Amino acid sequence: PDGDRFAFAAETSHGDVIHIASLSKKKIIQTIHVPEINVIYELDVSPSGDKIAFGGQKIFASDVFIYDLNTGEITQVTDDKYYDGQPRWNNSGDKLAFVSERELYGERVYSHLFYQLSRDIYYYDFTEKAFYQVTEDEQNNTQPIWTKNDKEIIFLHEGDIANNLEIIKLATGERAVVTNTLGYINSVDINETNDEILLSIFYDRGWDVYLASNPLKNLKYQVGKPPRSVQFGNDFYETFEIDKYKYFGK
Repeated sequence: PDGDRFAFAAETSHGDVIHIASLSKKKIIQTIHVPEINVIYELDVSPSGDKIAFGGQKIFASDVFIYDLNTGEITQVTDDKYYDGQPRWNNSGDKLAFVSERELYGERVYSHLFYQLSRDIYYYDFTEKAFYQVTEDEQNNTQPIWTKNDKEIIFLHEGDIANNLEIIKLATGERAVVTNTLGYINSVDINETNDEILLSIFYDRGWDVYLASNPLKNLKYQVGKPPRSVQFGNDFYETFEIDKYKYFGK
Protein backbone atom coordinates (compact mmCIF):
# COMPACT_ATOMS: atom_id res chain seq x y z
CA PRO A 1 0.00 0.00 0.00
CA ASP A 2 2.98 2.39 0.21
CA GLY A 3 3.31 2.41 -3.59
CA ASP A 4 6.94 1.34 -3.39
CA ARG A 5 6.99 -2.33 -2.42
CA PHE A 6 5.31 -5.15 -4.31
CA ALA A 7 5.13 -8.92 -3.88
CA PHE A 8 5.29 -11.71 -6.43
CA ALA A 9 5.71 -15.49 -6.52
CA ALA A 10 8.76 -17.09 -8.11
CA GLU A 11 10.12 -20.56 -8.84
CA THR A 12 13.56 -21.40 -7.48
CA SER A 13 15.73 -24.51 -7.34
CA HIS A 14 14.67 -24.85 -3.68
CA GLY A 15 10.94 -24.51 -4.34
CA ASP A 16 8.49 -21.66 -4.83
CA VAL A 17 8.98 -18.47 -2.81
CA ILE A 18 7.39 -15.05 -2.38
CA HIS A 19 9.65 -12.09 -3.17
CA ILE A 20 9.04 -8.56 -1.93
CA ALA A 21 10.76 -5.95 -4.09
CA SER A 22 11.25 -2.21 -3.76
CA LEU A 23 10.84 0.14 -6.71
CA SER A 24 12.98 2.86 -5.14
CA LYS A 25 15.80 0.48 -4.21
CA LYS A 26 15.41 -1.48 -7.46
CA LYS A 27 15.97 -4.83 -5.78
CA ILE A 28 14.36 -7.66 -3.83
CA ILE A 29 14.33 -6.73 -0.14
CA GLN A 30 12.74 -9.87 1.34
CA THR A 31 12.27 -13.49 0.31
CA ILE A 32 9.64 -15.62 2.03
CA HIS A 33 10.07 -19.39 2.09
CA VAL A 34 7.02 -21.49 2.92
CA PRO A 35 8.39 -25.06 3.10
CA GLU A 36 5.01 -26.71 3.71
CA ILE A 37 3.58 -25.25 0.46
CA ASN A 38 4.71 -27.12 -2.68
CA VAL A 39 3.55 -24.58 -5.27
CA ILE A 40 2.60 -20.89 -4.93
CA TYR A 41 0.21 -19.45 -7.49
CA GLU A 42 -1.56 -16.04 -7.45
CA LEU A 43 -1.16 -13.70 -4.49
CA ASP A 44 -2.58 -10.43 -3.16
CA VAL A 45 -1.34 -8.10 -0.41
CA SER A 46 -3.86 -6.92 2.20
CA PRO A 47 -4.79 -3.19 2.33
CA SER A 48 -2.91 -2.86 5.62
CA GLY A 49 0.19 -4.35 4.02
CA ASP A 50 0.82 -6.90 6.78
CA LYS A 51 -0.69 -10.01 5.20
CA ILE A 52 -0.36 -11.83 1.88
CA ALA A 53 -3.14 -14.08 0.64
CA PHE A 54 -2.12 -16.66 -1.94
CA GLY A 55 -3.30 -19.72 -3.77
CA GLY A 56 -1.01 -22.65 -3.07
CA GLN A 57 -0.67 -26.38 -3.50
CA LYS A 58 -0.08 -28.48 -0.41
CA ILE A 59 0.06 -32.28 -0.70
CA PHE A 60 -1.71 -32.29 -4.09
CA ALA A 61 -4.52 -29.96 -2.95
CA SER A 62 -4.94 -26.35 -4.10
CA ASP A 63 -6.15 -24.08 -1.30
CA VAL A 64 -6.10 -20.45 -0.17
CA PHE A 65 -3.59 -19.41 2.49
CA ILE A 66 -2.66 -16.21 4.33
CA TYR A 67 0.91 -15.34 5.33
CA ASP A 68 1.34 -12.88 8.22
CA LEU A 69 4.35 -10.66 7.50
CA ASN A 70 4.69 -9.66 11.17
CA THR A 71 4.62 -13.11 12.75
CA GLY A 72 5.48 -15.43 9.86
CA GLU A 73 2.40 -17.53 10.63
CA ILE A 74 0.40 -19.32 7.92
CA THR A 75 -3.40 -19.46 8.08
CA GLN A 76 -5.22 -21.91 5.80
CA VAL A 77 -8.54 -20.41 4.65
CA THR A 78 -9.80 -23.42 2.68
CA ASP A 79 -8.99 -27.05 3.33
CA ASP A 80 -10.38 -29.65 0.93
CA LYS A 81 -9.63 -31.53 -2.28
CA TYR A 82 -11.36 -29.05 -4.58
CA TYR A 83 -9.49 -26.31 -6.44
CA ASP A 84 -9.40 -22.99 -4.53
CA GLY A 85 -7.28 -20.04 -5.66
CA GLN A 86 -6.98 -16.51 -7.06
CA PRO A 87 -7.56 -14.69 -3.73
CA ARG A 88 -8.33 -10.97 -3.66
CA TRP A 89 -8.72 -8.76 -0.57
CA ASN A 90 -11.52 -6.24 -0.35
CA ASN A 91 -10.58 -2.64 0.45
CA SER A 92 -11.56 -2.96 4.11
CA GLY A 93 -9.48 -6.09 4.61
CA ASP A 94 -12.32 -8.01 6.27
CA LYS A 95 -13.30 -10.16 3.27
CA LEU A 96 -11.35 -12.28 0.82
CA ALA A 97 -12.76 -13.16 -2.60
CA PHE A 98 -11.46 -16.24 -4.38
CA VAL A 99 -12.28 -18.83 -7.04
CA SER A 100 -13.41 -22.35 -6.24
CA GLU A 101 -14.17 -25.29 -8.53
CA ARG A 102 -16.70 -27.39 -6.58
CA GLU A 103 -20.17 -26.98 -8.13
CA LEU A 104 -21.53 -29.69 -10.46
CA TYR A 105 -23.55 -28.64 -13.50
CA GLY A 106 -25.15 -30.27 -16.54
CA GLU A 107 -23.78 -32.18 -19.50
CA ARG A 108 -20.79 -30.77 -21.36
CA VAL A 109 -19.25 -31.33 -24.79
CA TYR A 110 -16.35 -33.29 -23.31
CA SER A 111 -16.93 -36.15 -20.90
CA HIS A 112 -14.36 -37.04 -18.24
CA LEU A 113 -14.24 -37.52 -14.48
CA PHE A 114 -14.48 -33.82 -13.54
CA TYR A 115 -16.24 -32.46 -16.63
CA GLN A 116 -19.29 -31.23 -14.72
CA LEU A 117 -17.25 -29.00 -12.40
CA SER A 118 -17.27 -25.25 -12.96
CA ARG A 119 -15.35 -22.41 -11.32
CA ASP A 120 -17.32 -19.80 -9.40
CA ILE A 121 -16.63 -16.72 -7.29
CA TYR A 122 -16.78 -16.99 -3.50
CA TYR A 123 -15.66 -14.87 -0.59
CA TYR A 124 -14.77 -15.46 3.04
CA ASP A 125 -16.04 -13.03 5.67
CA PHE A 126 -13.48 -12.86 8.50
CA THR A 127 -15.93 -11.11 10.84
CA GLU A 128 -18.68 -13.68 10.40
CA LYS A 129 -16.23 -16.54 9.80
CA ALA A 130 -18.43 -17.67 6.94
CA PHE A 131 -18.12 -18.51 3.23
CA TYR A 132 -20.42 -16.96 0.61
CA GLN A 133 -21.02 -18.10 -2.97
CA VAL A 134 -21.29 -15.12 -5.33
CA THR A 135 -21.85 -16.74 -8.75
CA GLU A 136 -23.58 -19.96 -9.81
CA ASP A 137 -22.96 -20.51 -13.53
CA GLU A 138 -22.27 -23.47 -15.78
CA GLN A 139 -19.48 -21.39 -17.38
CA ASN A 140 -16.31 -20.58 -15.47
CA ASN A 141 -16.03 -17.34 -13.48
CA THR A 142 -12.53 -16.31 -12.45
CA GLN A 143 -10.25 -13.45 -11.31
CA PRO A 144 -12.47 -11.54 -8.84
CA ILE A 145 -11.76 -7.84 -8.18
CA TRP A 146 -13.58 -5.72 -5.58
CA THR A 147 -14.79 -2.26 -6.54
CA LYS A 148 -13.67 0.71 -4.44
CA ASN A 149 -16.76 0.67 -2.22
CA ASP A 150 -16.67 -3.13 -1.68
CA LYS A 151 -20.28 -3.34 -2.89
CA GLU A 152 -19.54 -5.08 -6.20
CA ILE A 153 -17.16 -7.67 -7.56
CA ILE A 154 -15.81 -7.61 -11.11
CA PHE A 155 -14.85 -10.97 -12.61
CA LEU A 156 -14.07 -12.79 -15.85
CA HIS A 157 -17.03 -14.75 -17.20
CA GLU A 158 -16.43 -17.50 -19.75
CA GLY A 159 -19.10 -17.15 -22.43
CA ASP A 160 -19.94 -19.38 -25.39
CA ILE A 161 -17.67 -17.42 -27.76
CA ALA A 162 -15.24 -15.46 -25.59
CA ASN A 163 -14.62 -14.50 -21.99
CA ASN A 164 -15.54 -10.98 -20.86
CA LEU A 165 -15.68 -8.94 -17.70
CA GLU A 166 -18.91 -8.82 -15.73
CA ILE A 167 -19.85 -7.11 -12.49
CA ILE A 168 -22.22 -8.23 -9.74
CA LYS A 169 -23.88 -6.18 -7.00
CA LEU A 170 -23.46 -8.10 -3.76
CA ALA A 171 -26.60 -6.69 -2.14
CA THR A 172 -28.99 -7.75 -4.90
CA GLY A 173 -27.12 -10.13 -7.20
CA GLU A 174 -27.78 -7.91 -10.23
CA ARG A 175 -25.21 -8.46 -12.97
CA ALA A 176 -23.98 -6.47 -15.96
CA VAL A 177 -21.51 -7.03 -18.80
CA VAL A 178 -18.51 -4.68 -18.58
CA THR A 179 -16.55 -5.59 -21.73
CA ASN A 180 -17.57 -6.91 -25.14
CA THR A 181 -14.55 -8.36 -26.88
CA LEU A 182 -13.98 -11.35 -29.14
CA GLY A 183 -10.37 -11.64 -28.00
CA TYR A 184 -9.29 -13.82 -25.10
CA ILE A 185 -8.82 -11.85 -21.85
CA ASN A 186 -6.00 -13.42 -19.84
CA SER A 187 -5.64 -11.01 -16.91
CA VAL A 188 -7.19 -7.79 -15.64
CA ASP A 189 -6.83 -5.13 -12.97
CA ILE A 190 -8.61 -1.89 -12.05
CA ASN A 191 -7.23 1.33 -10.55
CA GLU A 192 -8.20 2.71 -7.13
CA THR A 193 -10.75 5.17 -8.54
CA ASN A 194 -12.37 2.49 -10.73
CA ASP A 195 -12.27 4.67 -13.84
CA GLU A 196 -9.61 2.69 -15.72
CA ILE A 197 -9.14 -1.04 -16.32
CA LEU A 198 -6.04 -2.75 -17.74
CA LEU A 199 -6.58 -5.92 -19.76
CA SER A 200 -4.20 -8.42 -21.30
CA ILE A 201 -5.95 -9.67 -24.46
CA PHE A 202 -5.01 -12.14 -27.18
CA TYR A 203 -6.16 -10.70 -30.51
CA ASP A 204 -4.95 -10.89 -34.11
CA ARG A 205 -2.35 -13.57 -33.32
CA GLY A 206 -0.72 -11.67 -30.47
CA TRP A 207 -0.92 -10.60 -26.83
CA ASP A 208 -1.32 -6.91 -26.04
CA VAL A 209 -2.25 -4.72 -23.07
CA TYR A 210 -5.35 -2.53 -23.42
CA LEU A 211 -6.69 0.32 -21.30
CA ALA A 212 -10.45 0.85 -20.90
CA SER A 213 -11.63 4.23 -19.57
CA ASN A 214 -14.79 4.65 -17.47
CA PRO A 215 -15.68 0.95 -17.83
CA LEU A 216 -18.35 0.95 -15.11
CA LYS A 217 -20.50 3.76 -16.51
CA ASN A 218 -23.89 3.24 -18.18
CA LEU A 219 -24.01 -0.49 -17.49
CA LYS A 220 -27.22 -2.45 -18.05
CA TYR A 221 -27.92 -4.64 -15.05
CA GLN A 222 -30.05 -7.75 -15.11
CA VAL A 223 -31.80 -9.50 -12.25
CA GLY A 224 -29.69 -12.07 -10.44
CA LYS A 225 -29.30 -13.94 -7.17
CA PRO A 226 -27.48 -12.34 -4.21
CA PRO A 227 -24.61 -14.24 -2.56
CA ARG A 228 -25.63 -17.06 -0.24
CA SER A 229 -23.91 -18.55 2.77
CA VAL A 230 -22.37 -21.98 2.05
CA GLN A 231 -20.58 -24.68 4.00
CA PHE A 232 -17.26 -25.89 2.62
CA GLY A 233 -17.53 -29.62 3.27
CA ASN A 234 -14.82 -32.06 2.26
CA ASP A 235 -17.08 -34.33 0.21
CA PHE A 236 -14.73 -34.76 -2.75
CA TYR A 237 -14.41 -38.54 -2.48
CA GLU A 238 -18.16 -38.91 -1.95
CA THR A 239 -18.85 -36.95 -5.15
CA PHE A 240 -16.28 -38.62 -7.43
CA GLU A 241 -15.52 -42.30 -7.83
CA ILE A 242 -11.76 -42.02 -7.65
CA ASP A 243 -11.07 -45.65 -6.77
CA LYS A 244 -11.72 -46.98 -10.26
CA TYR A 245 -8.90 -44.83 -11.68
CA LYS A 246 -6.28 -46.61 -9.57
CA TYR A 247 -6.44 -49.51 -12.06
CA PHE A 248 -5.56 -47.36 -15.12
CA GLY A 249 -2.11 -48.05 -16.51
CA LYS A 250 -1.71 -51.39 -14.74
